[in-house]
Amino acid sequence: MSQTADRAIELFDNGYNCAQSVIGAFAENVGLEITTATRVAAGFGGGMGRMQETCGALTGSYMAIGFLEDSQAADNNELKEKASASVRELTAAFKEKFGSSHCKALVQCDLSTPEGHVYMKEQGIRDRVCVECIKFAVNFVEKSRE
Repeated sequence: MSQTADRAIELFDNGYNCAQSVIGAFAENVGLEITTATRVAAGFGGGMGRMQETCGALTGSYMAIGFLEDSQAADNNELKEKASASVRELTAAFKEKFGSSHCKALVQCDLSTPEGHVYMKEQGIRDRVCVECIKFAVNFVEKSRE
């Protein structure tokens, strides 16, 4: 596992959500303060606001890709397309590996309820599923930068 993936898991183990953990692990590499990165990603955990849509490991990676591709120029369509292509490639690889990009399908419980959180903990879903999703997303972004 890479140092960036190790850092992402460390952040996740310290209470940051999946999206915060991923972008937080890349923060230094993309010129962000860790507090800025984690604040920006705060609402993306649990599939965006615990709505269990797109996995937070992916949305955190999408943010990292945006910073790494440097697509900030509003009129630079080439850089924007490069970032979009990277997001599509990551999402396709993620779906191939895990069967879905949706949090609810991945964790198979309702994170909007206390019962869902208890079930997730009791079943080890956080470590068995979420950690693996985080590692995969971080490693994919890193490999795409080589």
